Amino acid sequence: MGMQIKKFQAATLQKALEMVREELGDGAIILQADPVKSGILGRNGVEVTAAQDRKDVTPRFQMTLPAGKDERASDNEVKTSGKWKFLNNIMPKKASKVVASTPVRTSEKEKLTEQVRRMAEKVANGSEPLGVGASAPAASTMGQLYAMKTFIEPMQKQMDEMKKQMATEKGRGPTTSLLESQIYDLKKKLTLFMSEQKFKESELPPAVQQLIQFWKEKGMTDRQIYSFLQKVEDQGLKLDAEVSGQFLEPIISKNFKEAKTLENPKQKIVCLVGSTGVGKTTTIAKMAAFEKLKLGRTVALVTLDDYKIGGTDQLAHYARILEVPFIKLRPDASFEEQLKGLNVDTIFIDTFGVSPKDNVKILELRKQINFRDPILKSRLEVHLALTVGMPASDVDRHMETFSTLTPQFLLFTKWDETDNWGGMLATILAYSIPVSFVGHGQEVPDDLSVFSGKEFARTVTSIEN
Repeated sequence: MGMQIKKFQAATLQKALEMVREELGDGAIILQADPVKSGILGRNGVEVTAAQDRKDVTPRFQMTLPAGKDERASDNEVKTSGKWKFLNNIMPKKASKVVASTPVRTSEKEKLTEQVRRMAEKVANGSEPLGVGASAPAASTMGQLYAMKTFIEPMQKQMDEMKKQMATEKGRGPTTSLLESQIYDLKKKLTLFMSEQKFKESELPPAVQQLIQFWKEKGMTDRQIYSFLQKVEDQGLKLDAEVSGQFLEPIISKNFKEAKTLENPKQKIVCLVGSTGVGKTTTIAKMAAFEKLKLGRTVALVTLDDYKIGGTDQLAHYARILEVPFIKLRPDASFEEQLKGLNVDTIFIDTFGVSPKDNVKILELRKQINFRDPILKSRLEVHLALTVGMPASDVDRHMETFSTLTPQFLLFTKWDETDNWGGMLATILAYSIPVSFVGHGQEVPDDLSVFSGKEFARTVTSIEN
């Protein structure tokens, strides 16, 4: 029956949205909202364009003639004594059965998926939603967010209906996992966007404002910073005028987790994974030398890196200097069998570098370190190596890519090469994974430090320095 499209004008966006819901109901979709500078409302008005599918509109009133007045009246018509009567949705039983058994059309899913994708792009790019221009009144920001909410809810309802329809069909129907994932991602981005807008419009104490500016200079994005501030408030701490720089340091420190892997006296298999060029081979050598020379533990070095030219030779050279066993993959024995032959306290595994875009290599690496032997599996520690100066915009992509390897710890390299530690801070705050070590030079084993949450908190709050 097509779409019912109407325009509503009001002094504020919130008022216009209330008019939309009152006339078109909760299922209305907001198509656009534009500021109105002239017309019947004068200045500072807003015009909202909304739509509703006519097939979802319930007829409000219907009049039927008394029996005998109209011979065309069918059995399915509601007979009254000539009065107006409010009707609910009325559908013949045969028609309802047809609808229930109708399979979900791919075009419907594709249309809904495209809606979600476009909205997710708007939120991800930080653009103002639903066509609201920069000249719109500042007070209408939360109304814009409400408009986005009214956009998402009908899509969730449609998706639930499709899932119910597929459940009634025989055999395996088309999956909605991709659509669910996109809607979940959109809700997450919307939540972050709402936090960002809230803090931008609120009066934050001077100490917090200075910290925000400091973190921006170090490479963090607005959304990452405001997301953390929301986390602080969710923990029950108010960012009021009494907040000072000295007060912020312990608050931030509580959100840093130290791995403390050296306190584990049991046999371990330490596997270092990460992207190409992050410094995994040198870091593996530092870790092995630290455990042997400073902790007196027996160690062995293993490499899976057959891609990098000279990578195997470099680690073999470190093994000769440390006088420790060194092995690389052999075709005549499985990887697990070779590891079982090493009777040492700690086995260090150097892996090949993987681009965050290379899913094939990620799956290959996952297959090699996904041990079947329960003893080897219980000893495994996966450390994800990241550079301190990683762009904050790349954090989510790296973490999403390497999450399939289930890293238990984070390890950061190249502290000595940059002053912009925003990417490191954003990663730690967003993912709450314990941090094991920080590399800060090429010297083996001296240029490797155990991560200290207190020291790092002091660094990231030292605005004056």
